[in-house]
Amino acid sequence: MAEIAADKTRLCPSARPDVDSVVFGIVSGTVIEPRVAYLKKPQPITDELIAKTSPITPAEIFRTAAPCATKGCQHFDGQDCV
Repeated sequence: MAEIAADKTRLCPSARPDVDSVVFGIVSGTVIEPRVAYLKKPQPITDELIAKTSPITPAEIFRTAAPCATKGCQHFDGQDCV
């Protein structure tokens, strides 16, 4: 199996929350009019953080980003996200 390279300098705001992810915002507002409160400094996602949100998924509460998967992502054109 080919190894997927990750660009540790680029963060993808479309990545799913996982071990390498950071939280950069908290979703508030309503379903019809959601709002994001941005954190001053991104915080790492921890197992405890994920456990505290159950049964709601972290993606429903947090805006997260993870290192760019480069060639492992369908949105990567070889140089940039599209």
